[in-house]
Amino acid sequence: MFRFNRKSHAIVAALLLCVCGNVLSQQAPAPAGTWDGVIRSDTARVHVDASFNPKLASLHFDEPFNCAIDASFLEADKDGSHYTFKPSVNGGQFCQGLYPGELLVSAPSAITLSLSLKNKKTAWTGNLTSTQASH
Repeated sequence: MFRFNRKSHAIVAALLLCVCGNVLSQQAPAPAGTWDGVIRSDTARVHVDASFNPKLASLHFDEPFNCAIDASFLEADKDGSHYTFKPSVNGGQFCQGLYPGELLVSAPSAITLSLSLKNKKTAWTGNLTSTQASH
C-alpha cells in the first residue's frame, strides 16, 4: 500500500497547483455574433451596432457620429478580448479619431458584452446586448 509522506504531499500539492493554474489561466473565446447598445462618455452617448467573428469586430455608430470602423482581434487575456482599430471605412471624425487605438470587450454574461474604447480625446464605455437573444 502506498504511504504518503512529506515528499509525496508536496508532489500532490504541486500537481494540483499546476492543474488549477492551467484551468484558471484559460481565457474565454472572443465574442461572436451581432450585438447592440449604447456607449457613453462623460459628455455624450451614442447607439452602436456591433458584429464579431473570430478575427474582426465591426462597429457602426448612429447619429450624431454616423460612421463605421473595423478592429482586428489582437489577443484575449484576463481583462477580455483586445482589438486594434483599422482606419475608418467611411470616414467620420469620430471613427477617424479611434484609429490608431484599441477596443476592449469583456462578457459579464452570455447575453451582455461590455465595451471600452478611447478616441484621441475621450474614453467611452457601455454594454451591448446580443441581438440573437431577442429573436
